[in-house]
Amino acid sequence: MPLPVHVQFPAVPTLVVPNLTHVVAGSDFIGCTSSIVLNFVANLAPGDTRCIVKVRPVRTVPQFVRRSESPSRARFSGTLPRR
Repeated sequence: MPLPVHVQFPAVPTLVVPNLTHVVAGSDFIGCTSSIVLNFVANLAPGDTRCIVKVRPVRTVPQFVRRSESPSRARFSGTLPRR
């Protein structure tokens, strides 16, 4: 089994971005993680990471259809985000 990345590269900072999956460089819609990656590649430092707290959660449906012949109607509850 390979060693974890943080063990292989102990001097590299580890950033945790809540609400996203493992690969986050293109997953947020505000450009936060992609700017951190670009800064790291250019300068070997993450730079300003304060935008991480603004990354919104990924919303999923509460239940998936089990059989395609009997899907229930989608219902929206809540409010849409303002852009």
